[in-house]
Amino acid sequence: MEFRVELTTRATRDLRRIYQHINAADSGAANAWFNGLEAAILSLCENPARCPITPERDDLRHLLYGSRRNTYRVIFKTGEPGDVVTVYTSDTVRSSLSRITGEPDETRSRAAKAAWTRRRERGA
Repeated sequence: MEFRVELTTRATRDLRRIYQHINAADSGAANAWFNGLEAAILSLCENPARCPITPERDDLRHLLYGSRRNTYRVIFKTGEPGDVVTVYTSDTVRSSLSRITGEPDETRSRAAKAAWTRRRERGA
């Protein structure tokens, strides 16, 4: 059974930013790479469980696309077959999960979590 792939507002914005950053409108190679990224995301409708669970959180999975420094990490959540695959973001592998999901990363220190909470409360 297939899943339905839905992108969050954040994921849509990230994809738009990537498209602009790599100049996909002006480069055939960049456009082909970007189309491959989109195809990889849409392929999550068939078997999202093929992707590993993120090391940071057991309820999220990730799909890596690209190579070397141009590797992008697609973070998503899924349920039972027939459910929705919710894509949170597509960003470089160096991005922290807390920045992507908007929640504190459990692997961070208490001081870092407290700073994150203060920034969040101030709206920064």
